[in-house]
Amino acid sequence: MMKRYWWGITAAIASAVMVITGMNPYMVHAAKDDDTSEAIEELTKEPEASDEESGIVIRENGDVTITTICPLPERESEPEEEQYTVEDMDAVMYAVTASNIRKGPSVDYDVIAGAVEGEALTVTGRADTGWYRVVKGGFDGFISDKLLSNEPVAPKPTPEPVTPEPEPVITEPEPVIETVPEPVNPYEGMASHLWDYSEQEIINYIVATYTTPEMSPYDKAVAINNYLCATMEYDDTHSHRSTYDAIAYGIGVCQGYANAFKKLMCAAGVPTDYVAGIGYTRSGSGSHGWNRSLINGVYYYTDVTWNDGLGRNEYLLISYEQMSRDHYEQYINPYRIE
Repeated sequence: MMKRYWWGITAAIASAVMVITGMNPYMVHAAKDDDTSEAIEELTKEPEASDEESGIVIRENGDVTITTICPLPERESEPEEEQYTVEDMDAVMYAVTASNIRKGPSVDYDVIAGAVEGEALTVTGRADTGWYRVVKGGFDGFISDKLLSNEPVAPKPTPEPVTPEPEPVITEPEPVIETVPEPVNPYEGMASHLWDYSEQEIINYIVATYTTPEMSPYDKAVAINNYLCATMEYDDTHSHRSTYDAIAYGIGVCQGYANAFKKLMCAAGVPTDYVAGIGYTRSGSGSHGWNRSLINGVYYYTDVTWNDGLGRNEYLLISYEQMSRDHYEQYINPYRIE
């Protein structure tokens, strides 16, 4: 199956269209600040499940369907020239505190992942800015040299335990130790024929296989995004839109990518919403679906469809301001436990 990719819209074209038509793609958000009740009511109005004319339909299983599909941005033929140099190295270093991992070697670059205090990181190079290049979640990123140490971070001292009063010694009979059989992996062999299982069984399999409870919300998002990009193909016929088509057959449009990311992230314990609106690319504009995730009290935005189309995670856990450059938010299907 062949993928087709389209170019992302540039800020210049979007600005020209707005000037000619008099349209402001952020007018609805401005209305929020102006206390315009009518604009707020129109933004937050939830479409009826049977109203196809609204362009947004909520299915019984929680999937969101939109009727007009935004074209994909096209993968760039040549990467942009980097404005820094990196000297290769091979070492293991440790995060001295919770730290951001960025796309490039300075705070001017977007955050693509994170590291927890004491985490061991594989260092593959050092940029001329002093920042180290590290490998995280299968991708290269950069972390400040001030946030890494050659030595493991010493654990924080714990308070001295309070010695309890001695209790009377009661002699208990020796317990009978029973042999416990090794647990059986309920997901063994599922990967070769996922279509034989229900949607919830597949979601449980993916979350249990590619994430762990100990992973940070950032790492879970990276793992789930990378899994969908590796296993899915964009459906040029626009006929496969459900979560099940995305995770069982590996095919779908933006709705399938976004619905699958929402349900997998929620199953992994990270509250995530489906966002419906308009995407702007160089090829045009149209209805589009993406996601937002609540991490440490802050919403971060992800567009798995465009990450897959571009071949890089440019739209992974970015801010609202960054996403709004070419995504116009109209409706949010909120996180819920199903």
